[in-house]
Amino acid sequence: MPTKQVTLRLGESALDALDYLCLIAHKSQAALVADFILTAYQAVQTEAGALNSSLADDPDLFMNGGTIVSVEEQKAFQTIRRRLAGP
Repeated sequence: MPTKQVTLRLGESALDALDYLCLIAHKSQAALVADFILTAYQAVQTEAGALNSSLADDPDLFMNGGTIVSVEEQKAFQTIRRRLAGP
């Protein structure tokens, strides 16, 4: 799998949380961040597919070729974010 170096500026609390998650997951920061991003991406796709079955039937519709984000994808992202935030 090709990789690309990415630089992120994270606040101290985010860095502390990242270090903690790396410790319990036994992974590097890069591996952990990549896993979380892919997991979030898959969750949004699944949720958006549940909102609109045509998205689930044709995954090429996701991100509309990278130009327009569908309403279902926006709602799915908000739903996943609320679930992660908890009550």
